[in-house]
Amino acid sequence: GRKRPIVMRQVGIQCKHCHHIPLQLRKKGSVYFPTKLIGIYQAAQNMLTTHLCESCDNIDEVTRQLLRDFQEHKPTAGYGGK
Repeated sequence: GRKRPIVMRQVGIQCKHCHHIPLQLRKKGSVYFPTKLIGIYQAAQNMLTTHLCESCDNIDEVTRQLLRDFQEHKPTAGYGGK
C-alpha cells in the first residue's frame, strides 16, 4: 500500500484503457503516484508488466499481445536511462 499521501501537483500516471472507470472498480496497478519524479520510469515499467500485460480488463487483446511480445524481446540490462 501507499505509505505517504498523494499531494496536490504530485506527478502520476494512469492506465489509458481504464481511466474512465471508478478507481474502486479498476484492477490493481492502474494508477501510480511515485513520491519522486525519478520514480515515473519504474512506475511505467510496473504498469506495463503487471497491469497492462496481465490484469487490465479494458485493453484489447491485440495490444496486450504486442506489449507481451515487446517484453519478451527487449534487452534485459543496460537501458535504464541512466
